[in-house]
Amino acid sequence: MIRPALDGLARDFNDGANSDRLVLLVSPSCPRCLTGVGLVAAELASNPAADIRVLVLWVLALPSDSAVAAEESATIVGVDPRVSPYWEENDGWTLATAFRPVLGLGALDPEVLAWDVYLLYRRGIRWKGSPPPPTAWAYNFEADVNQTGVRRIDGALLQTWLEDRNGGA
Repeated sequence: MIRPALDGLARDFNDGANSDRLVLLVSPSCPRCLTGVGLVAAELASNPAADIRVLVLWVLALPSDSAVAAEESATIVGVDPRVSPYWEENDGWTLATAFRPVLGLGALDPEVLAWDVYLLYRRGIRWKGSPPPPTAWAYNFEADVNQTGVRRIDGALLQTWLEDRNGGA
């Protein structure tokens, strides 16, 4: 069941502070996003003992995005208890726009959201007010982001994130 993002994402993020967290900001109808979600699902299946919580924020980025599409796309990750899905209920913009300045993608702009991004947070990081900077992040969108140290999401990177328990990225 998809949860409203404003009511639960930050709370659940903080409730999971004793584990690593992976936050996905993805469109439920974007093929590139769904490929990225599939990579995450595959790595979770390959690492059933990994102490990580995955918070998937489905956002309204494309005209075909909706809460129904988010429910359907959430099946990609199956019933893994480490995964919590959310729908950005305020037309896809409230939380997704707040991540842009955190990622260095530009100033807070209510007209431009961050999406098709994958953010790793190591244990102990808490959300106070606005989203915290991630330990590491990756993207999957078509344009390059020109950010030092930021890669496209792939299975090897996800495996590194899941296996690295020393707090590194």
